[in-house]
Amino acid sequence: MVDWIHYSNKIEGAGFDSKSDTESAALGQLHSERAKDVTSTLNLLRQTYKVSTFRPKKAFDAVGEMIFDVPALHKWHRALTQHLMPVLSGCFRTWGVDTKSRVGRHVYPHHSILPTALSSFSKFCYDLCKAGIKTFLDRDTYLLFIFGYAAFVQFHFVDLHPYVDGNGRMCRFLSKRILDNVCPVPFPQFKNRDQYIAALELGRGIPTSSSLLANLLLESAIDHYEAILLKNENSPFVELLVATQNNLEEFKERMHSSAVKDLSAPDKAILERTFVALDGGMAEDVQVGNRVVRIKAWPSFSLDDI
Repeated sequence: MVDWIHYSNKIEGAGFDSKSDTESAALGQLHSERAKDVTSTLNLLRQTYKVSTFRPKKAFDAVGEMIFDVPALHKWHRALTQHLMPVLSGCFRTWGVDTKSRVGRHVYPHHSILPTALSSFSKFCYDLCKAGIKTFLDRDTYLLFIFGYAAFVQFHFVDLHPYVDGNGRMCRFLSKRILDNVCPVPFPQFKNRDQYIAALELGRGIPTSSSLLANLLLESAIDHYEAILLKNENSPFVELLVATQNNLEEFKERMHSSAVKDLSAPDKAILERTFVALDGGMAEDVQVGNRVVRIKAWPSFSLDDI
């Protein structure tokens, strides 16, 4: 989580240059204006983070976690930027904005159309998400759709540029919120700022505008998770299962219907006893067959848990 906050802020020149300082700020050990860039992002993630390690049983269960409307966008933007601009946070910009890029000057949409444009964009994303989840049913195509959809939202939101400041951090937050459905442990967006900016600028000149960003998101995820696997390649295989007070019953049902369908009755009994213990908020490692299953209860969000 610290990685995600650090690199998302760093793209905009916000927060700290040092990742260790970002971590210290997240843990409440630093109290400066730059630290507020970290803690405001962390507080937003605390409000919106959903632990999800499985695709929902019903496809449409996931839609609510990947869509948004204008009031929600304003609320999230206020959470991110109120410490920077108390009056303008959560409000549409009211003047024109342009930017210089490697392919020439880019003019963002006129401020007078932003309320209608953002509302239409939100509705289109809802329709796109609903259609995609209904269409891409197998695991691989569903995964690719989620990355493509996250890139689409990220690219077009930042190209609308609805706010005076914080548009970049908002667009990466939106894509992270979508990707949480398949990547509950987030990966950094993005360690290489030049690659990220190039994906945005060059994307404006091609019909599939967000495809470069989708590829970059996927490559970033692969690099991040490959590095974790290589670092732990000699460790015993551990399956991390996360339960919260709100999803414990659903979690138990999913475990018994899919993830542990090949287990013996004694092993299932071990898991059942562990789930009962989780109601008390404990966490433990359990030997299940030839695997070690680490089952942990998350009654509330904690930075140390990520």
